[in-house]
Amino acid sequence: MTNAYDRVSLGKDSSGRAVTVNRRTKLMLELTAKASGVTPTIVQGSYRGANGASASAGTHDGGGVLDLRTWNLTAAQRNRWTAAARAVGFIVWYRTVLQGFTPHLHIIAKGDRDMSPSAERQVYAANNGRNGLKSNKVDTSNQGVPTFNYEAATAPPLPVGAYRVSLAAVAYAANGAAHFRSGQVVALNSAQNFHAWLLRTGVISQRNADVWARAIRQANWVGARSEYRAAIVRFQIRHGLTPDGVVGPRTQAKIAALMPRSTYRVVA
Repeated sequence: MTNAYDRVSLGKDSSGRAVTVNRRTKLMLELTAKASGVTPTIVQGSYRGANGASASAGTHDGGGVLDLRTWNLTAAQRNRWTAAARAVGFIVWYRTVLQGFTPHLHIIAKGDRDMSPSAERQVYAANNGRNGLKSNKVDTSNQGVPTFNYEAATAPPLPVGAYRVSLAAVAYAANGAAHFRSGQVVALNSAQNFHAWLLRTGVISQRNADVWARAIRQANWVGARSEYRAAIVRFQIRHGLTPDGVVGPRTQAKIAALMPRSTYRVVA
């Protein structure tokens, strides 16, 4: 698997300067273009450091931030690209003349670990319904933007019908009075398959998965069960269920409905 933060070139921007982004941002742009059918011209890329435009106030110093040309797009194209970008995980603002800018889209890849402090402040503003500018005006258009999971998006496809998941075993692993152990093979195997699916669908991060796997390897069953229940809670929050970490009937039904039958053989 490639490193999400390897830097790659996207050619030249509208002023002829080299455009550098990380692999995570590049993939997010590709997914947005595919979903929207629009590929805007880059005006300013990431990792600009001291070479960034003064009006950008340091937001382009690190990773995950770009400015995109809009004058050659129709309003429908701009809006379609913006909606697709937000669905992927970009915070998107349309900067205007009234705000003191040549009109353009200013975008930030939410969750990018390389972003500059200025960009982090803008993400905070977006999450709190503000416009990310000095004026700090209300702008709720970027609330609820998800965080893109690069590891899940680049994982190889699973073979058809490869994994068996017992809902009873998934429930036992989270709800059982005893902590699941390596000897309880059915419970552990189903829990591992379910956990892998949560990673692939972006419910948990690679870091969450690594912590859980390490607890299993070290026979730290208390820690493993704690991490597992935390993953269940994340699943429940995403799907509007009571976030109690208990795999009851409603959570089991949601799992059964969502797990792709082409890959997982879900049994009671």
